Amino acid sequence: MTSDLKSNEHPAVRNILRFSWFFFELIVKSMAQHLVESDNVKLPRPQRFPSTYLSRLESLVMTVSDHIFWKNKELAEETRSANLAVAAFVKRCFTLMDRGFTFKLISNYVNMITATDNKVLCEFKFEFLREVCNHEHYIPLSLPLPSARITGQKSSRVHRDLIEVRLRY
Repeated sequence: MTSDLKSNEHPAVRNILRFSWFFFELIVKSMAQHLVESDNVKLPRPQRFPSTYLSRLESLVMTVSDHIFWKNKELAEETRSANLAVAAFVKRCFTLMDRGFTFKLISNYVNMITATDNKVLCEFKFEFLREVCNHEHYIPLSLPLPSARITGQKSSRVHRDLIEVRLRY
C-alpha cells in the first residue's frame, strides 16, 4: 500500500483511499491473529511487535495522511473515507499495541493539520479525534497520573459533583 501510494498514480491512489477501510481492517485482524498465534498477547505492549513493523506501520499511516492532506479537494469522498479509516485503525491500535506508539500516531496526524488549513481539513481533524476518543479506555489513558489519586474530602466532593452532573443530563 505504501509503495503504491508513493507512486502517486491517480487511479491507484483513488482506489486505495476509497477502500483503505478494508486494508486497515485486514491489518488489525492480522495483528490480532499474530498476537494470539505467537502467544505475544501475554507480553507487555511495547514488546508485542518488532520496531521494524512499527516503523512500517507509521510510514503507512503517514503516507495515507499525506494523501488526505494534499488531495482533499480533488478526491473529496475518497479522502473523507480514508480519514475515517485511519481514525478507526488508530483507535483499534490502542487495544493491540504499545499505547505510547499509538499516541505518537495520533500526535503526528493531529499536528499535520493546523487552524490555518482549509475548513475541510479542520473537519477531518475533528472527525479523526472524535473517532479516536470513542475508544472505551481513551479518557483513563489520557488522565494525568496525579489526578488519579484524589483522596479524602476532595474525593467525596468530586464524587458528589459527578453524580449531580449525571442527574442533570
